[in-house]
Amino acid sequence: MIEEQKTVDVSQIGNIYTAKTLSEELGCSSRLIHYFRHTGQLKSITSGTARFYFLKEDVIDFLKGKGYEER
Repeated sequence: MIEEQKTVDVSQIGNIYTAKTLSEELGCSSRLIHYFRHTGQLKSITSGTARFYFLKEDVIDFLKGKGYEER
């Protein structure tokens, strides 16, 4: 996540992410994504195989909460 920019183009965000794909989009580690999930800052859903998924709406809400704006 680029702190200086503080904007996000929501048209570029997919509808569902894994921690890996979300970390690639945001430019951070998947470990950081899991930290945000574990601390309750970023909502996730899980499948029966203990994989976590992140919905577009939840990612947008998370980024807005961190001070990012839509463009």
